[in-house]
Amino acid sequence: MKKTATDEFLSDQGGQHWFAPASAWLSNLVVCYVARQSLGHCERFSVFPSARVELLFNFGSPYKSNSLAGQALRTLNSASLLAPRVALSEHQCGPHTDWFLVQLTVSGCQTLLGSCLGDFLQRDCSLRDVIGVSADELYERIAG
Repeated sequence: MKKTATDEFLSDQGGQHWFAPASAWLSNLVVCYVARQSLGHCERFSVFPSARVELLFNFGSPYKSNSLAGQALRTLNSASLLAPRVALSEHQCGPHTDWFLVQLTVSGCQTLLGSCLGDFLQRDCSLRDVIGVSADELYERIAG
């Protein structure tokens, strides 16, 4: 696997990082899965604008985010939807964080969430607000 600037950053933070392509039957719905375990404190880090809808499943320490760099960070729910961004934003993980992220394609957003990508622009929210109690069930299955 080719190393990227992100890999270098994550290794500097004392974390472990995994990346994998979606399964063949999900490839038109999911761009990739990314997972990371962090055992050391992580300061704010910048996140560049992205047209992806991302589903974040966080286990352990709080995971914080904002929609615009420089604004106050807010704690995300254990199962959250990260909206497409049009500007630089920031994230921060706690000292013992284990998270799993799923990036959706445009068709995946429509098929799996029942909404078009533009409905979520710059609007992070609880995954439960979008797909109901099945978000809790999904979180439990991933946690297991």
